[in-house]
Amino acid sequence: MDYLPPASVRVIPQREALGLLAILAVGIVLFAANAQHGAAVVALFASVLAVGWMAAATVITHICGTHELVLKAPEMHADFHALSGFRIQVHVGNTGRRWPALFVTARLHTVAEGVELRSPPVFVAQLAPRATSLFSWYITVRKRGACELRGVRVQACFPGSLGAHEAHFPFSNRLLALPAAYRLDNRALELLSGRRRAAGRTSTAPASMEDFIGVRDYRPGDNPRNIHLALSLRMADFPYQLAVREFEDPTMDDVCVVLDTVIPVTESKDNEILYQHEKSLSFAIALCRLLSERQYFVRFRAVDAAGWIDITITRPTRDIPILEARLARLRPISNAEPVQKLLDQVSTRGNDAILFISLGETSSFSARSRRSVYTVSPGVQTRLVREVVGA
Repeated sequence: MDYLPPASVRVIPQREALGLLAILAVGIVLFAANAQHGAAVVALFASVLAVGWMAAATVITHICGTHELVLKAPEMHADFHALSGFRIQVHVGNTGRRWPALFVTARLHTVAEGVELRSPPVFVAQLAPRATSLFSWYITVRKRGACELRGVRVQACFPGSLGAHEAHFPFSNRLLALPAAYRLDNRALELLSGRRRAAGRTSTAPASMEDFIGVRDYRPGDNPRNIHLALSLRMADFPYQLAVREFEDPTMDDVCVVLDTVIPVTESKDNEILYQHEKSLSFAIALCRLLSERQYFVRFRAVDAAGWIDITITRPTRDIPILEARLARLRPISNAEPVQKLLDQVSTRGNDAILFISLGETSSFSARSRRSVYTVSPGVQTRLVREVVGA
């Protein structure tokens, strides 16, 4: 992307300098009233020096201001996780041939879910003619959802100046803050103890060669006999990167993760409930990731204000980002009936074990079938989270 000129340049009065100028004016008036006193003479002399300094600083600010500056906007395309910081960098250049830009300060304008985030100012004492400088911010968004970079304001002001030159460089870069990334303890697999053998698949071996469906990257736990040697030899990072044959499993949905998304209207302003809702989102994603890495076929189900969510995770590198992006936009519902209907549906169909990620320690939902639904309460979720990545 090329360097962009400022959309506007304006002069911002400096309140501190104007206040000092008013004090000096009062000093001059007092001198006129008490011209015979030595203290008044000293005050007049100091006032003349201060006024001269402010006049010179104002002229320097006008000459070495921001009207010759250009900016290269950041190029960001990848989404990021809440609580995990990401770096934003812009390049500011001075197109002037004679005068440098002095005492330059840049501020980034960022909006997350309609709330403006205050970024710390980045300061450079001098930006020489025909030179560029890198301005960098490390941003941490605490809430999932839409995030937008709306521009940068660059200000130049020599100390003591009555006004500062400010250049506005607007641009728009939309990103998505994904739910916070959790890393779970391996004890989370104990949630399936006794359930996978009773309801899920019991063998990972294909019934016949007709079950072959394709090739994918090797994951820890894959059977070495399924390595596709011819394709593995062609990979750039061989032998650290391998390809394995993938076979269709007749019991594909052997684990079903159901997320509780019900927040009653009476509790919609309860910060503790809202916080637990965010934690449950992150826990559900981390659980799906852990199970899929351990060779389980996972189906995620939920319902929100936008409709039903049904994502089957067969390839984590492809499907987990899809799940994260969908849950980044999830909005809770106030009616419990759709979630109860969803639980009834998943508990009467298929052979998969069901894990219900609840928002309460005691769930008010029940599965109207003989098949059990294991409820993962907030207390259990907290014990199984090993760390929050990037927090």
